[in-house]
Amino acid sequence: MRLFYTCCFVLLTFTSCEVYQSGQYFNSENNSLSKIPLRPHKNEVDVFFNNEKPAKPFYRVKLVEVKGSYELSSEQMLKRLCAQAQREGVDAIILGDISRQANTSFSSGESGITYQKLVGIGLKYKERIDYMNEILKEQEINYWPDTIPEPKIFQMKYDMNGKNISLKDTFLQRFFYNEIYLFEDENSIYAPPDDWEFMIDTLTHVFAKRYMVGDIEQAKATFQLKGYVTTKPSIRVRGKGKDFFTNYELERTYSLSGVLLSQQLHRLKPAADMWEEEISYNRDGLPDKIKRYRIERGRKILYFEIQNKYYTKNDLPPTDN
Repeated sequence: MRLFYTCCFVLLTFTSCEVYQSGQYFNSENNSLSKIPLRPHKNEVDVFFNNEKPAKPFYRVKLVEVKGSYELSSEQMLKRLCAQAQREGVDAIILGDISRQANTSFSSGESGITYQKLVGIGLKYKERIDYMNEILKEQEINYWPDTIPEPKIFQMKYDMNGKNISLKDTFLQRFFYNEIYLFEDENSIYAPPDDWEFMIDTLTHVFAKRYMVGDIEQAKATFQLKGYVTTKPSIRVRGKGKDFFTNYELERTYSLSGVLLSQQLHRLKPAADMWEEEISYNRDGLPDKIKRYRIERGRKILYFEIQNKYYTKNDLPPTDN
């Protein structure tokens, strides 16, 4: 699996206690002006003023804002803004009157703290969007829920930030949550659904996530962070209409280079092998085809097969110039 949200983890305060955060903390940046996917970078950020704009094709993607002490100069505020643009994946900024902006002060509530802020329109150059082939676009699923000869065939679609946009369908949501997303670690290609919560404990090197309905936990998965794989991931699921959990253990097999090749789910009490999954990868090192077999009386029976399709640069909309 590919790490999809590395930069977003730094937004969390890592602790040694179980403090869960909303899935929004792990989502890609909120692009207020477009849906163009962004990635952090270390390139120099171009700055344009007033009616200036780049000659190369670009998208207006979001507003970039920084705050600072009122004692900071316009130059210092501009440097802060460019650094923020890099973190948010923005390649260029269009600014209005920087002197007027940087010399406008604001007060924060009753504390009376005075600060200034600088806001610009963030641009993304089309030529630098070279990661579209890493973003999941669609999945075609062949599904055998019972011992029927013909599979149920359906699709799930994803936006350009990896978020499943098919979850309004109750069946698709249940399938995605219970059969796929529950078993995804922090390296997932899927953007987190809004109704999942997350926790990272950097002292014990644990990543955990849970699905909540109101204040009631429905499912929880706990993983050791990469590099500290000393225990098997644990899964627990609340049965429908029940007040107790069924506990599972996920056994994973990796290649010598650390690529996940297969995984098996085992129920702990009463002990039973539940399913086994095989994963193949495309030339970009991303999951291509997933086959899962349920285990019945020691026999492997095909449960579902997923074929992944990824975005290309051709899926990008027309540029803004």
